[in-house]
Amino acid sequence: MRIGVSAAKGFCYALDIPLIAVGTLVSMTAGIINFPEFAKEEFLFCPLLDARRMEVYCAGYNKKLETIKETAAEIIDAFSFSELLAKNKMVFFLVMVLQNVKNCCGPTPMPFLWMMCFLQQRI
Repeated sequence: MRIGVSAAKGFCYALDIPLIAVGTLVSMTAGIINFPEFAKEEFLFCPLLDARRMEVYCAGYNKKLETIKETAAEIIDAFSFSELLAKNKMVFFLVMVLQNVKNCCGPTPMPFLWMMCFLQQRI
């Protein structure tokens, strides 16, 4: 990923054209905010990415993709989002990357299988 970003930066610098960066967590959120399940009510969206060492990268966004909670690497416990949950309905979601999944689609192993899981907190 970093090699691709560096290549893009190099091309844009050499060609004198702008490069627009979009963060992973905000792009994950942009992919689900228009799901029908979330159309009727206001939610805050909290994408999660595995950061290793018992941490996750997370952030919080509203339906306009405005940042409500800045991106941070956090160890999640029972009180991690208590302040936001007290005032909002939240959708927590993550993307899991499963490597070397065999016998899923035939004899060739799939290098990556993307799966999105939703956990919806109702007050």
